[in-house]
Amino acid sequence: MSFSRGFDRLLGSLDTWELVYIGLVLGVALQQWMTSDDPGRVTEQSMTLNEDDLRRLEGGGSLALPRWHGHELQVRGDVVVDLPAGEDDQVDGEATD
Repeated sequence: MSFSRGFDRLLGSLDTWELVYIGLVLGVALQQWMTSDDPGRVTEQSMTLNEDDLRRLEGGGSLALPRWHGHELQVRGDVVVDLPAGEDDQVDGEATD
């Protein structure tokens, strides 16, 4: 039996909703495959830390921050850079307005 004849027989035995479901699953899989290495996909989330959390980090401790997707971000205070007032307005050498 040739591959095309077997494929035709398989498609003939499936009903419409099974074909729609297979098409949907293949479409989603293709979309995920196409966008998995997309460097333009960036998700941002901002958090505000209180003074106790900042002191803990400055002392070399760690902190668990909840993320929007349910996992936690573990932050350690190995390197804490405290910028003087006025320098925090510049990001990567560019002034922000």
